[in-house]
Amino acid sequence: MSTDSSTKIIFLGLVLTVFLISSALALPLSKGNVFINLNGKNGEVRVDDNVSSGNFPAMTWNFWVKQNKYADGAGLIGRYAPVPQGRSFLIRTSDTTGLTVVLSQDGTNQISYNSNIARNCGIQNNNEWTMITVAYNGSEVYYYRNGVYCDADQTPIHPIFESPVQPFRFGGANNVYFNGSIDDINYYSSLLTRYQAQRLYKESEHGANLGQSITVLLYHQVLDNANDAGIVTPANFKAQMDYLKQQGFTSITLDNYESWRKGQFTMPDKAVLIFFDDGRQSVLDTAYPIMKPLGLKGNLAIVSDYADGTRGSAATYMSWNEIKTLTNDGWGVAAHSTNHTNLLTLTEQGVRQQMTISKQKVKDNLGITATSFVFPFHATNQTLTNWCGEYFNLCWTEGVRDTRPEYIYKSTNGKLYQGLKRISIVNSTTMDTFKDILGRETNIESTWLMDEGQGKVTKDSQDNRDGWLTDGASWNTAVTPPINITNSTYPRLNWCNYTDINHDTQVTIADFILINNSFGRTGCVNPGWCGNADINRDGTVSIADFIDLSSALATTGCVPAVTPPSPPASGGTGGNNRSPPPASTPTISNDDWKNWEVNGERMHGRPFLSDAQKEQGITEEDVKKGTVNKPDKKGDTPKKDDALKLNPVSDGNKFRDVLRLDNQLRDVQKRDKKPEKLLKVKDHKD
Repeated sequence: MSTDSSTKIIFLGLVLTVFLISSALALPLSKGNVFINLNGKNGEVRVDDNVSSGNFPAMTWNFWVKQNKYADGAGLIGRYAPVPQGRSFLIRTSDTTGLTVVLSQDGTNQISYNSNIARNCGIQNNNEWTMITVAYNGSEVYYYRNGVYCDADQTPIHPIFESPVQPFRFGGANNVYFNGSIDDINYYSSLLTRYQAQRLYKESEHGANLGQSITVLLYHQVLDNANDAGIVTPANFKAQMDYLKQQGFTSITLDNYESWRKGQFTMPDKAVLIFFDDGRQSVLDTAYPIMKPLGLKGNLAIVSDYADGTRGSAATYMSWNEIKTLTNDGWGVAAHSTNHTNLLTLTEQGVRQQMTISKQKVKDNLGITATSFVFPFHATNQTLTNWCGEYFNLCWTEGVRDTRPEYIYKSTNGKLYQGLKRISIVNSTTMDTFKDILGRETNIESTWLMDEGQGKVTKDSQDNRDGWLTDGASWNTAVTPPINITNSTYPRLNWCNYTDINHDTQVTIADFILINNSFGRTGCVNPGWCGNADINRDGTVSIADFIDLSSALATTGCVPAVTPPSPPASGGTGGNNRSPPPASTPTISNDDWKNWEVNGERMHGRPFLSDAQKEQGITEEDVKKGTVNKPDKKGDTPKKDDALKLNPVSDGNKFRDVLRLDNQLRDVQKRDKKPEKLLKVKDHKD
């Protein structure tokens, strides 16, 4: 085997490993492009189950709806029928943009509550996704719209009766049927606060689309003498750690979080990042013995002078050797300045010294390169945070109160002032407050993500209650069952037609790497790309598609090169939404043919040359050979601008053109033997 071949195989193996790590979804978050449509006549989802939760002392319903046409009193969610023992609860539309909540304590009598008409707590606009949250705590009913508090009503109903004869019904709970779509229904057996409703909105693809949120807890000291706000008693601390363990949380380190941001770590379903600031002795003496048996790890923000012993009391702060005891057991570490001063009071030189010296001290004494910096007292601004970003990847700039928690995400800007937030746990933090901080992940009775896309059943991811679709309910996206490609009759040639994402006449791991780099996830966002790259037809684009394809072809490339079929006389849906049918030849429309000619001309062995390129004096030979702008001086190296000139956007499909630019830039750099710095899609500004 040649050296080049061996190198290629090793490279592909590494890429496959990285891709597999990054492609796993951390939380059971829904796919926003798969949901259930209801026809407004008889369409609903019913959950007939024998699972009894008893009566409801507290509950929260959270769900997404998209209305086609308003129907007054449409039963969005409920367990309700106007018969004895049939009434439990009902959430229905009212007053065009409002909500009505009906509650019963005995199954026969009921009380109805209407949200304030002027506050528009329900669905405001047709054909627009809206997240509705209704929470009940035994004395009040709270209404939230898109994660924002809207209204509340007091109620004497306690508890809510659970009807033994009625199913849960979504979309037609009172035989008045909702005309529209439903998705992501979550039922909690506790009251969710407004901050947890905000989390659900931010996470959802129908909302802010930030993905999984992470809770960051901040402690300072764990001591019996809790005479300061920053001191938590051992008893309270143990109760909090026990709760994390009981609820199935996994503690993560700063390295884990940073690797997740890079797509190199699979985030646990329930993740929590636990900080201890300053390096106090009580962390080693008291917190560590409580956490270790529970399998929990923390992260230390170290003040280097304290660890050196040149400042502070040796009885109060850990030495470097004592800190090593924790880092050797897997704890994370961050720099926290040299002497814990307010950096806003220092000169620029002073601030930079606090950062660089403390970072070097961590390296010298622990053998760890700190990539996080925690500002003392969270005293900073954007200017100081910018300086921090020159030395660290993550700059922790803000602490928030335990009663007003905020969370971080994969995309949170680590170099933005007030970007990375930590929740301060203090001696006045009650156990109820602590539980509220984690409410989004706890006390979940049932979750219907409605992602199946086929069949008549939507699964409860908590394995309690599965729902079934009535005749008037249908999937918006039909996901065909996966096929066994290895034993299929698909000719090898035709796989190239709809899986050559970067249009280089072969199907390789690069096609899937480029998709993953662009979307930052494994699920399809644009249906057109799903159709082109969803090889195993499971509704997502992932490494599994490449593995199945590779098994079928027994190679990473399509052989022979593709020749497009002749264009049809008329019809078609367009090249960006090409989806292969289960036949030997894909259906290609006139628009497909046009796009193929523009973006796929290299398949004919001749590079496409645009008018813009001609105006810049670029020839077909330049493009074919990778010669960029005919270098006018010795040492002229490939640049992003050069790559853009190679093949500017020609048909409005920026994503596809930039993928090709990425490949062309790679070719140019390989020819010139320059270090590769590939053009990313996000760098394209057209």
